Amino acid sequence: MWATCRVIKAGPTETGEIAVTLAEVTNAFLKIFIADNKMGKEQESRILATALTAISTKCKVEAGIQDPLQDYGKLTALYLVADS
Repeated sequence: MWATCRVIKAGPTETGEIAVTLAEVTNAFLKIFIADNKMGKEQESRILATALTAISTKCKVEAGIQDPLQDYGKLTALYLVADS
């Protein structure tokens, strides 16, 4: 599923996973998602970089997520969205 979100916080967990807290723009959810480790470390790093850029620029993101209602769901993609 794709959702338009704001990134609330992002960073590595104590186990080395990349965690990103996303707030869906219509308030459908506010949850922590974990970058899908099946993508590999390089892609996880790109998700973290995109999340940190979204925080610093206050841009929204389009997030590819699996099961947005599940705690610690998988985050599979993250794209910056320019405000119009």
